[in-house]
Formats: sequence, structure tokens, C-alpha cells
Amino acid sequence: MADDGRAGIIFWLSLLFLSSMGEAYFPDLMKLNETRALTNWMFIGDAVGNMFAVVVPTSKAWSEVAVGKAFVPALCDMCAKAFLLGGIALSSAQTKSILYNSCIVWSAILSRFVLGRILTAKQWCGVGVLIVGFLVKMSSNSKDEFDFSAITGGASTSDDTEGSGTMFIGMISILIGCALHSLTNVVNEFFIRTYGFPPSKLCTLVGCYNLSIWTLFFAIGFILPEKGKDEKGQDDPFKYYTRAYFMEQPALDAKVPNSPMISGVALIGFIFSSTVHAVSYYNLLGSIGVVSCGVMKGLTTAGYVFFSIMLLCGKNGQQWCVSSPVGPTVLASVFCVGGVLFYAMATAEAQQKKEEESNGVEMPVQSASSLSSMQSFSSLSSRPEAARSLTSNTA
Repeated sequence: MADDGRAGIIFWLSLLFLSSMGEAYFPDLMKLNETRALTNWMFIGDAVGNMFAVVVPTSKAWSEVAVGKAFVPALCDMCAKAFLLGGIALSSAQTKSILYNSCIVWSAILSRFVLGRILTAKQWCGVGVLIVGFLVKMSSNSKDEFDFSAITGGASTSDDTEGSGTMFIGMISILIGCALHSLTNVVNEFFIRTYGFPPSKLCTLVGCYNLSIWTLFFAIGFILPEKGKDEKGQDDPFKYYTRAYFMEQPALDAKVPNSPMISGVALIGFIFSSTVHAVSYYNLLGSIGVVSCGVMKGLTTAGYVFFSIMLLCGKNGQQWCVSSPVGPTVLASVFCVGGVLFYAMATAEAQQKKEEESNGVEMPVQSASSLSSMQSFSSLSSRPEAARSLTSNTA
């Protein structure tokens, strides 16, 4: 029976890893195809993927769920997704896979200064290594040194086809989205505890609300901002924001000659990956510990950076390439993976020490890592955390 349980965990972990790759790869294919209104199409796909979490069975029926209460978590999630997905459209999912580790940093900061929870010196060391990784990645849009004047747009100073200013704004947008995403998970936890939401049902409601809110704005005549060229031919990250741009011409049939599929198929792949991710996540909830979460997050970061370099480098631009085996992208990945693993092990050590100090009395363990470790699985889709996951994570 124990072997069956272990095999089940390995199966769901494998699906979780593969679906995380898909959630990054398919958006990058849409970017490769130069899909119009990319941010909005990704937002729609993410919302639909969340809605499919309805297939996960729960003990509580829909008639017992306070559907209207889910509006606040959905609004928080929508704000986080607008920054995250907009950042991907301006940079790449490869960049997002590295910077998304900042959720651990934001969770640690929130826990320390908002909740008053104390992190150990080793945990802060892990956070510090992560921050170094982010700084390395954010400095990579210049060959020699970072050009702060580039944030206003203009010609690229690197091999990327994107303007360095656009890339930088995309990175900042992803980091803001990660901060909002970490805050969103705190809101999700509060609503799950207070109103007894089954996490998968809250995920479904968040998807429904997000799609409804987007449709409402679309009906009024607005969409999420999309990049374009200004009168001087420079990149403008917020050039288009009206329905007319979205409707101007079909976008999902876009395909460049060296792309493996049209954007419409890539969007379906993204939705499918989000659905598999949700189902895998909820089947693992509370079954694995913080070290396993850290290893999984590290594998996802390193895996997609390598995956994107192998499959996308040289296709319609160089934003997925690396200048050398020890270039900024690879180096940033090494720092981020190392920081995540170090933080996870330090967290497991801190939890074990706390349990030993409880003199054998089982007490809830609520540290910064309890929140951030399960956030590691949330990827593009905001998977609300179950309150029980905060107390059942063990190394």
C-alpha cells in the first residue's frame, strides 16, 4: 500500500512538472508567432484553465459554497495575472520561469513584516541567493553593463529582438505580478479558512470571475494593454488598450515559418497544461513536504530554461538564446535553483526544530515557507492553497 501511495505521488509530480513546462512553452510559442493581443489571449486561456479545476472532486457540494464571496480573491488574482502575463508578453516565459522564484522572496517579506513571523539566518541566506539570481537576470539585457536609460524604450543593446527597455519593463511587471500573487495566496488562505472553500472550487470560481470581468471590460470597449510601436518607431508597452485592436484581424492563425504550430493550437495546449497542472496540484496537496516542493521548483526553473534554449533559440529572434554556457540566463538559473533548494532545506530544518521544541505536542507549523512552498506549484495559474496544507507539510 505504501508503494502504491509513493507511485501515485511520483505520477502526479511527473504530470505537475510536464504541465509546468507546457504552461511556459505554449505561451512562448504564441510569442514566437507574434500573436496579436498576446496578453489578453493568455489571460483568457489562464481563466479557462482555472475553470477546468471543476473536475477535481470535493466533499462539499456547490450548493454549500458561498459563490459570491469568491469575488475578492478573483479580483486580487486578476490584478496579479495582468502583471504576470503582461510581463511574459513583453519578455518571455523563459524569463518568467526564473523571476517567478521571487514568490518565495515576497512570501518571506510578507511573513516577516506583515505577519511577524521570524525566519532563520539560513532561510534569509536562501532568499539572498535568490535575489542575486534575479539581479543577474535583470542585468542581462545589456552586453556590457545595465543601461537604466533603456527603460523608456528604444533600440536593443543586446542580441534580443526586443528593445531592452521593453524587456526591462516586462521583468519589472513579472516581479510586481509575483508580489501580488504572493499577496493573493494570503487572501486565498483567509477565504478558505473563513468560508470553508474547497480549494479546487475556489480556483474554478476565480477562473469564472476573471473571464466574466474581462468580458465585461471587452463589452465596454477595453482590453488589457498590449505593446506596439509609437510614432518614432520605438516600443510602447501600453500602445493598444481598446477592443478594436483585439478585433482588428484574426490572431490565433498566426504562425512564423519555423514555428511548430499556429497560435490557436498553442493556446489549446496552454489551457490543457493549466488543467493538468490544477488536477495534479490538488492531488498532491498536503502529500509532500517543503524540500520536495523546493526540488520541484528548482527542476521546473532549470528544466524550462534548458528546454527553451534547445527548442526556441534562433527562431524569429534571440530572446531564448544564451551568449555562453556561463551567460547571464544560465547563471541566474543556477543562483535561483540553488537559492530555492537552500531555502527549502533551511525551512525543513526550522520546522523540525520547532516540532522538537513543542515537546511532542502536535502544533500547527506556520512559517513563511509553508506559504511559499505550495506557491511553488502555482505556476501561471493561481491555485488557491488549502488551509490544511499549511499544517501538513513535512520534509
